[in-house]
Amino acid sequence: VWRRDLGVATIAYVSHLTAWERIRELTREADVPEAATQRWAWQTLYVRAMATFFRAWEHSGYRIVPGALTPSNVSVPDPDFLEGTTILSLAGWRPYEGPAAFVGLLHRNFYRQTEAYHPHSRETLRPAWIFDACLEALGPVTGAQFLDDLARDLAAAPADGAPAILAPALAAYRAALDEAPYVPLPVRCAVRRFEQWERLNATASRDARED
Repeated sequence: VWRRDLGVATIAYVSHLTAWERIRELTREADVPEAATQRWAWQTLYVRAMATFFRAWEHSGYRIVPGALTPSNVSVPDPDFLEGTTILSLAGWRPYEGPAAFVGLLHRNFYRQTEAYHPHSRETLRPAWIFDACLEALGPVTGAQFLDDLARDLAAAPADGAPAILAPALAAYRAALDEAPYVPLPVRCAVRRFEQWERLNATASRDARED
């Protein structure tokens, strides 16, 4: 951080792996878990990482794109209940140009780049995780408004490239929201952890389950 008033700069050591490093871990796991478990690991990583960029954009007063929106520019603590997901650098920040441009950068850097380096990831990655990250960071009201604006931008964009992928995914996502509200990621993670514990402790007493 550069403090112009003091004439000094400060840096902070971040020990957590970046999202890109965690992506590389997920792609080279020797013991690949069942498909649903593997996809959940990707989903939690992507939502937590991308939500950090949405949150930083919100903190800027919705005025700037906070640095490079890439997996290598955000550190993600593990396990999932730890806080402290952090953008590593704001270098290269730019004025905000609208929801389609913002989401387009996330799609290019988190999806197309990953698929280029790890082609088999294409079967796992879901564009809807971008929308999850939006609601996770901005909340249901502001997030829903962003998705509405994004839908209008995508409808006005040429029907090729990222819009051709994102537009139908967004339409399906918004339709699902009409049926059931978004459940925050920490709640879903807690539920899955309990379900895993329950499978390993099928004979546990009621008191142990409540603890």
